[in-house]
Amino acid sequence: MQGAYVVWLPLEIAIIHRRTAGTGRQSLLTRRAAAVLVGPRGALVLSALLVALGYALWLPFNDSTGQALVNMAVAGLGSGHWSPRCRPPPRPRRHRSAPPSPPA
Repeated sequence: MQGAYVVWLPLEIAIIHRRTAGTGRQSLLTRRAAAVLVGPRGALVLSALLVALGYALWLPFNDSTGQALVNMAVAGLGSGHWSPRCRPPPRPRRHRSAPPSPPA
């Protein structure tokens, strides 16, 4: 899924850049479109749609275990576990070059 996103996003930005060529505000419109596609709102909408699609797939596809696994995989992609935004920030490292401070 991430591979498709990595390929789709630059293509979408290039299309937006080309379509706004005659407006005189090409860079502004392209930046705004990129912010919508990459920003938190776009990620939330995409995640909600994937979860909804995963659960909607239960209606026609509920006969076998394989179908159930595909349904849950699609819903799981939307749950945010694949997104780098959902990972906790790295812990700050302590520099070993500075000696510890003496007790007061």
